[in-house]
Amino acid sequence: MTDDRRSHRRPSLSALARTRCLASYLVGAALALAPALSVAQQAAVYDGVDGLACDYVNLGAGQRWRHRQGDWLDAQGEEQGSAPFAQLTIKSTNQVQAVEWPVTSVLAAPQPNATSKAQLLLRIVPGGAAGTVEFQSRESQSTNARPMLVLTYSDGTHNDVAPVADAVLDCSTYRGLGQLDKFGVGADRNSVIVFEVPSAGTRKLTRATLRLTTTDHQYGDAAVGVYALDLGSATASAATPPRGLAASYPGDSGIEADRDVYMATGFDTLNWRSAWSYIRNTGTFDIVASDPARKFEALSGNALRVNLAKGDNFGLDFHYAFADKVGSEPEEVYFRYYLRFGDDWRPDLDGGKLPGISGTYNRAGWGLRQSDGTNGWSMRGSFARWTERANPLYGLTAIGTYAYHADMKDYNGEPWNWDGGGRSLLARNRWYCIEQYAKVNTPGRSDGVLRAWIDGVLVYERTNIRMRTIPTLKIEMVWMNVYHGGTEPSPRDQHLYIDNVVIAKRYIGPMARPDTQASKTRVAN
Repeated sequence: MTDDRRSHRRPSLSALARTRCLASYLVGAALALAPALSVAQQAAVYDGVDGLACDYVNLGAGQRWRHRQGDWLDAQGEEQGSAPFAQLTIKSTNQVQAVEWPVTSVLAAPQPNATSKAQLLLRIVPGGAAGTVEFQSRESQSTNARPMLVLTYSDGTHNDVAPVADAVLDCSTYRGLGQLDKFGVGADRNSVIVFEVPSAGTRKLTRATLRLTTTDHQYGDAAVGVYALDLGSATASAATPPRGLAASYPGDSGIEADRDVYMATGFDTLNWRSAWSYIRNTGTFDIVASDPARKFEALSGNALRVNLAKGDNFGLDFHYAFADKVGSEPEEVYFRYYLRFGDDWRPDLDGGKLPGISGTYNRAGWGLRQSDGTNGWSMRGSFARWTERANPLYGLTAIGTYAYHADMKDYNGEPWNWDGGGRSLLARNRWYCIEQYAKVNTPGRSDGVLRAWIDGVLVYERTNIRMRTIPTLKIEMVWMNVYHGGTEPSPRDQHLYIDNVVIAKRYIGPMARPDTQASKTRVAN
């Protein structure tokens, strides 16, 4: 690997570049800095093979339960509580049985998810008969045996509602099992069933009944309770980002001079390359101010456009090496950049890598070079393959961390999914503020830290990491990496954009909205 060494002086933005940067920023700031609210932050219950599963609310999108086999509220409003809203002990007769639970109170109870849905979790009641019972699902060949929610109203009318999803949460597999013609409840498995509840209009709902039909196989008596599915881990409210050092520099103007900033670049100066220690010139990146064919809208002046070219894996490989730039390596660092996926972005074949923080020392921590605590580590960002088309989160890109660390069990890196209530599912044609913080562990302890924020909202935190067992492994570099795979090359040209990179000693945060007059004054001075 060659090393394009440059001056240790931090690059600065010229007055002209700052003027262009702020003028462009003022146009797009409202969109770029808006909270990342989207369908990703709504309940996305789906029972396909990449939907509901033991560990995931939505497997394809990487949205995890807080607890294995589902999250629920009990009749007392307790998270993971034991008191069911309704329960029934189903006898082991090995015959088809029609069974019912009164679930009016579940519908009436305040729930953290969409009120237009009845979202139920079935599990064995603690202390009750702990056999296993199988129910016929909405895919059953017998239409009369499929699940039903029977709604009765004050005027004597009723409405029979079929489920929109049902699935067993069985930890014997990581996959979703919602496409089977049955689902089960037992000591080792819970099940989820979801109904769309139609509007009652002027009527009053007086009774709601869950009606299921068993298969002809039961394995001991089973006391099955009904609980309210809790999708709090898959939803998020708007949050005010904490104040970071960027708050003092509207539009990032002048941020490169802050005493706590190692480096900042908006790709607006002719010498932007001098900010980096190494740039692999692959011909897959360039600087653009416009790209209307891919619905690009500038964040601030120019941006770095990266192409994952058809038939290739490499998109970007830049290094900011601390020993090269500042003469020593830190043990903790903050790294922020803005990311936008182009209109042609479609990772439907495989996922890949995004920028992150590392200490590989060209020895280990990438490319199946397993970390052992003495040879290197990395915490690159990652993007996941899109879900299957039927998944309601299709078209959103889940991002996270691809980690090589001292406790890894395999030669492959470990994917660590970010969450943040769906904020880590990114749409195309929108700027997102991505920030990561890494702190290496104390040798002999598992106290390394990784945090990530999107638009100033914490979406990931891990505080028990071992990157190293020796003190000479530190934070070697910020690794600006975009890579398709694995080994699978990109099936098409697909573009993303990067802008306003900052590396610092303390939390950076999203760019502040520039006040027009203050910005003009700052540029003039």
